[in-house]
Amino acid sequence: MAKAKGRLGRRLEDMLSTSLQGSGASSEPVSSFQQSDLGEDDSYGKIMKGKPIYDIALDQIDPNPFQPRLTFDEEEIAGLADNIQKHGLLQPIIVRKKNGRYQLITGERRFRAFQKNGESVIPAYILAVDDRLMAELALSENLQRKDLNPIEKAIAFRNYLETYDCGQDELGKRLGLDRSTISNMIRLLDLPEKLQKAVCTGDLTQGHARALLPLGEADQFKVAGRIQSQGWSVRQTEDYVRNLLNGTLPPEENENTGDQDRSQSEAHLADLLQQFRSALGPNVRLTRNERGSGKLVIPFKDSQEFERIYQFFLPRR
Repeated sequence: MAKAKGRLGRRLEDMLSTSLQGSGASSEPVSSFQQSDLGEDDSYGKIMKGKPIYDIALDQIDPNPFQPRLTFDEEEIAGLADNIQKHGLLQPIIVRKKNGRYQLITGERRFRAFQKNGESVIPAYILAVDDRLMAELALSENLQRKDLNPIEKAIAFRNYLETYDCGQDELGKRLGLDRSTISNMIRLLDLPEKLQKAVCTGDLTQGHARALLPLGEADQFKVAGRIQSQGWSVRQTEDYVRNLLNGTLPPEENENTGDQDRSQSEAHLADLLQQFRSALGPNVRLTRNERGSGKLVIPFKDSQEFERIYQFFLPRR
């Protein structure tokens, strides 16, 4: 993944420059956005510097149909909106013309922040790109900024491979990634949907999830419960899975010596945790140690949310 960090792939940079040159003039007035504001260490900023920027009405811009990101953090968007109000926009969005309107190529967080601020227009570059390059640019932007969780990346990679009938090696070259990075990510989609959701929410890391792949579904859920309830590291998980597959678990870990009871208890705790999250928000966390003690963490963002949590725990009358 290091190859993609901080830069577009060389091939994408070359194609992006060509797209800019071929995008043609626009009838919109040129934006008052200052070219000198572009970040010098930003790949897009370097390529686009000196190119025309236009003010485009927000209500004329449609979402990117190839957007790999499935969820957006509203608090993050609000923070960005506040930052833009204070310091201005550092980088225009990128759009293409489509059926008399525009489609976002990159910059959906900035676009949403402008909407939140009640703005009517946004500075933008206009490119002439086909669907395939548009999908690659959307993927590259999100990979650079670490905006995607592992499952979103896996789905985006798989969809691209199926749509354009290419191999993982070719996609890796187009995005500047190792083939193994793409392969390991896509394998996460072999997990049951419930465990994929746990990866999306951060309850399971990508490393933990990969360690579960050799197991059958029942064992995957059992081990995932142990990871969450006992705070296992990736290394502990890998060791347990290897011993489970080799039949070399210590006696105290065998099913007939109490492991089944522990699994049922952990499943019950996982159900209770889910009920807490349904009532108090997805960021509630439960940690436990080998002896069964632990703590429940319920974060809040302001005094109003703290009051709501307080009311939740008051005795019912």
